Amino acid sequence: LALLPPVSSYQNTGEVAIPNGVIFYAYPRKEIVPTLDSWNLSIQRQLTTNTVLTPAYVGNKGTNIDVGGNNLNVSPVTPPINDPLGSLYQAPYYLLTGQTAAVNPENSGQSTNYNALQVRLVQSAFHGLQLQANYTWSKAMGFNDSWQYGLKYGYGPGNSDVTNLFNLTHTYELPFGRGHEFLNNGYRVVDSVVGGWNLNGIWNWRSGLPTNAGYNGSGCLNCQYSVWPDR
Repeated sequence: LALLPPVSSYQNTGEVAIPNGVIFYAYPRKEIVPTLDSWNLSIQRQLTTNTVLTPAYVGNKGTNIDVGGNNLNVSPVTPPINDPLGSLYQAPYYLLTGQTAAVNPENSGQSTNYNALQVRLVQSAFHGLQLQANYTWSKAMGFNDSWQYGLKYGYGPGNSDVTNLFNLTHTYELPFGRGHEFLNNGYRVVDSVVGGWNLNGIWNWRSGLPTNAGYNGSGCLNCQYSVWPDR
């Protein structure tokens, strides 16, 4: 846990020098509150006495989402051989003030959006079978936090984007025993053995998550993330 310097070290502006070896985060003087707007539209249709179908459109948009930045106090170039400063060679804040602390900018420069078609099918008990099926076809878009060299180049599918998602749950009461189609002769011993059994299942199918293509062989000394290809 880092302690702030004594009051005597504060400048007349009320600001304090950044201690070495401490990571600092720089925020805008005017903070913008992030917002999220959501909307949906659904239609329900009864297909049969026991079956209901509900298609829906679901969407949302995030605005002024917080995004972290790269350390501003690192060298953008490779230092000379045997340079004692190492990665601090030409680091801007080190050259200006002698400070080695990391300075990470924060801002509210991101936006996100999500659009999805969601379909739900529910069947109540029919010949011993109950089921519920859900299918989602969606796209979640946003900015990659690790790309600060131009936010527009980091816009694409979000890290949690799953284009296709299907879930199925079912319960099937096996047709054996008293009150059912088979072995319903009323013998208590038979009914206690074969009656009252259910077959339950939960099934899930989904497409994969997006991935980023990058490489680390660009020759950039202090690139804090892998470099992205432009094609």
